[in-house]
Amino acid sequence: MSSGFKNLVEMQEECCKTWNLRPMYGTKMDDEWKWINFANFAKLVNQARAGMAGLGIQKGDTIAIISRNSVEWAVCAYATYGLGARFVPMYETQKSTEWDYIIKDSGAKLVFAHNSVIYDVVEKIHPHLKQLEYVINLHGPVSDEHSFMHLLKLGQENPVKAFYPESEDEMGLIYTSGTTAKPKGVILTHRNILAQVESIKQDYSFNTEDRTLSFLPWAHVFGQTTELHVLICLGFSSAFAESVPKIPDNLSEINPTILASVPRIFNKIYDAVQIKIANSSSVIQFIYNRAMQTASAIRNNETIKLFDKIIYQIGDQLIFSKVRKRFGDQMRYALSGGAALDPAVGTFIANLGIQVFEGYGLTETSPIVASNRDGACRIGTVGKPITGVNVKIDQDAVTDKIGEHDGEIVVFGENVMKGYHNHPEDTKAVITEDGGFRTGDVGHFDQDGFLKITGRIRERYKLANGKWVVPGPVENSISLSRFVSSCMLYGENRPFNICIISVNIEEVAKYAEDKGYHIKQREIIPPDEINELLQTKVVLRLFEDELEKYTKEAKGFEIPKSFTLTAEEWSPETGMTTQTFKIRRMQVAARYADQIDHLFMNDYSIFSMVDTKKENLAS
Repeated sequence: MSSGFKNLVEMQEECCKTWNLRPMYGTKMDDEWKWINFANFAKLVNQARAGMAGLGIQKGDTIAIISRNSVEWAVCAYATYGLGARFVPMYETQKSTEWDYIIKDSGAKLVFAHNSVIYDVVEKIHPHLKQLEYVINLHGPVSDEHSFMHLLKLGQENPVKAFYPESEDEMGLIYTSGTTAKPKGVILTHRNILAQVESIKQDYSFNTEDRTLSFLPWAHVFGQTTELHVLICLGFSSAFAESVPKIPDNLSEINPTILASVPRIFNKIYDAVQIKIANSSSVIQFIYNRAMQTASAIRNNETIKLFDKIIYQIGDQLIFSKVRKRFGDQMRYALSGGAALDPAVGTFIANLGIQVFEGYGLTETSPIVASNRDGACRIGTVGKPITGVNVKIDQDAVTDKIGEHDGEIVVFGENVMKGYHNHPEDTKAVITEDGGFRTGDVGHFDQDGFLKITGRIRERYKLANGKWVVPGPVENSISLSRFVSSCMLYGENRPFNICIISVNIEEVAKYAEDKGYHIKQREIIPPDEINELLQTKVVLRLFEDELEKYTKEAKGFEIPKSFTLTAEEWSPETGMTTQTFKIRRMQVAARYADQIDHLFMNDYSIFSMVDTKKENLAS
């Protein structure tokens, strides 16, 4: 770590002096974007720190927050660090039982709540949480002694100097998504985050003129590191998206130069374009497809024929320029992390003229391990290890290899977590004797040193014929269909794979109507009509064709032999995904257990043991 800072408190104070009057965070209020600068942010941090000190918050205490990204979120975090306390973020969309568990497990003494509704919920669970002393409403009036405004007023009247932690002191806990069990608190230190900041500073050409649109929750380490800690150090700015549906509008209003996102957002943009092209004339489809092919050739420095140059220019003016405007007019970089980005989507973004940098990391590595970047970018990989991080491939950790050079990815560096809170045995299981972190992910380096992720040890499964299946790449490919919202392969210890598909019901209904299936026009289609629609021959044939189309690159045994359709949305709210939209495989399998059994019925039903063609005895 060569940033010169020993802790995040020093970094924030020095950088806020350096960037001073530059815009920092933008919030849309009354249809107008209002910006706070670095100097005013520092004042708020000082006031909040003093206010919290007045409540008795001190070194070693834990402060939690349940809120979306906001200026208040950032202020609370850095005020906490300046007291030597640790910060624990939670998602607004989590269930109250999860808030209860995390507050209790972390030992939080104070909880910041985004609004009065969350405040009331936490107040109800407050009595049985013995260590919880205060609940503060971030958006209450200054007259309310339980409001953040009141806390700032107290701090302004009674200033307190900052405490400067040691680099190995804990800056906070970030709770993992918990796809299979209760979430664990990952302990991250000031050194962990500063090491990441320094790596990004060296590996990327970000500058004070850059701007992002912030919508990745800071309760997730990817968004927090890039749009809070790195932003403060490098002096660029970020605007808070109003909501997920408002992202397209906010992009055109803010014109960000950097977009940090999980693949889900990029997939939605890709899907929207594919739908638009599919519903266009054959001439537009030809121009689009040919222009895309030419764009790939240009990026690969191939010789381009005059005809293709002309078609590319037409395609760029008619189609590509309009898609770029959806990102804003000044987009330089699209940063993708949190899950695998399908190469088709990465190629699509790159062909628009936007550099797409896919990376790889985990909460336990603060998060970035490897990333594509300027001068070292290869779509289909997660790039090379970032500065200060070393990656080893432990081939002995993977007994049944799918690829010859595959092995478990083990990470070394100052970014590796201190451990799991209250879980010493789990910490011991993943930290090697020489300080490496066992990721549980499988991958290999290609001949040029780019890291390629080929699966996750826990998600791989074996078919009854002994073949190993890595479901992720196949699922990602199928999800590119405009008719598919989400999907999951299933086939562990079974004779073949099947696929559970959450459909894009609007596109499916539109397709069925075009094929002559009548649907009464209304805003909401009743569930019984949806179920009937999903069982029609025209829809079932559609998905047979889509599966064949999007699994062409898969191995024969990986391709699902059957499928079941549902219009149920897979989201954190329905319990089918984590807060970062990773599929909860056990929950999905349990939810659709009857449908899964039906798809395999012919293989283990008692009727497979008798000749059903003979005359039925009952008749």
